[in-house]
Amino acid sequence: MRLAVLKLANRDLDSLKSYVRMAAEDYRDVLAYAEYPLYSKKVFGIDNLPEESRNQIIEEDWKQYQTWLNAE
Repeated sequence: MRLAVLKLANRDLDSLKSYVRMAAEDYRDVLAYAEYPLYSKKVFGIDNLPEESRNQIIEEDWKQYQTWLNAE
C-alpha cells in the first residue's frame, strides 16, 4: 500500500495526502490505480476488447510499474 501511494503521489505532498485518504476509504482503488493505470482507465469497456488486447494492457501496466520500482 505504501508503494502504491508513493507512486501515485509522484513526489507531491498534497497528492500524497489525497491518496492516503483514498486508501483509508478503499485501499483497492489505490492499488488498482498504481499497479494497473491503463487497465483501470478502461475497466468499464475492458470486456469488449479482445483477450490479446486486454493482456497487452496488463503487460504494459506491469512494465510501467517495474520501471517505477527500479528507478533511482
